[in-house]
Amino acid sequence: MQDLNLEVVEMVNPFSKPIPGQSLTNAPEGNYPWEKPPQFVTVADAIEDIYVDLMNKEKLVALVQIMAEGAYDIVTLAQIILEKGWRDGKWNTELMMLLAEPTMIILMAIAEKAGIGDYEIFEGENQELDEEEADQFVKDVARDVKQDTMFKNIKIPPAKKESVPSEILEEIETAEIPQPSLLERP
Repeated sequence: MQDLNLEVVEMVNPFSKPIPGQSLTNAPEGNYPWEKPPQFVTVADAIEDIYVDLMNKEKLVALVQIMAEGAYDIVTLAQIILEKGWRDGKWNTELMMLLAEPTMIILMAIAEKAGIGDYEIFEGENQELDEEEADQFVKDVARDVKQDTMFKNIKIPPAKKESVPSEILEEIETAEIPQPSLLERP
């Protein structure tokens, strides 16, 4: 007879999960941060908070290093920042969606100021496809376009710098952004 790993059994046990609605039975003072009113309710205030938070010396050094290594693309970094703010109760889901574009613009401005010109906006954006992958990609896009008839006449506008206050972009231009060293260990 084989010994059962109790951790694995607990992971697959359907009765070890939270009961639907269980969070509604918590004590009122024990709410999660996202269950309370958000700290920010306007895009301008939230953008200012994101900018101030990112320009913190320690976070800025880490952010520039992450972007220089190419570990994450701009969209992923923006998603991480925005989801953390949501979990901390800074903004609600709707405001988080409105902050996506300005956050990406701020991250791109920081990358450009730091001299990182080869950053990716989307994962895999700079990867070369071989001929077979390119053909499959074209077929997949064509299939998706045919399936998505509900939004046939809607065009997604490109990201605009105007979504971020000009003062913030000017501050990034004049800020001292640490440059990653070529001799530094990865």
